[in-house]
Amino acid sequence: GDTAEQKSIAIWFGVVLLTSAYCLMTQPFAVLCEEIRRVQGETWLYLLLVGVILIAVGFVVQYGLSQLSATQSVVILLSELIFVAISAYYLAAEIPNIQTWIGGGLIALASLASSESEK
Repeated sequence: GDTAEQKSIAIWFGVVLLTSAYCLMTQPFAVLCEEIRRVQGETWLYLLLVGVILIAVGFVVQYGLSQLSATQSVVILLSELIFVAISAYYLAAEIPNIQTWIGGGLIALASLASSESEK
């Protein structure tokens, strides 16, 4: 079977491929090139820094979760829903509507049901 590293590389490659395809389908290539040329050097540095931080955090979280049991991992991942909702409220002034609450509730219930079935 494939190793975890091979699967991770395949996922990253797929994300880059699909994102690139989407960008090319939504705007002509010349427009994309012109927009990229207008980005200033300092902005590229910030983008690179944010990218490195996000990748590092992703690796740390994945490693940490791989060291825990499935039930412990579910509790940690469910807390992400709470942090995302709080962040969206404070950082983007986004107020969750009823569909958001229902969707979050369904995700939480499905995760909890899944963890209970593993016991």
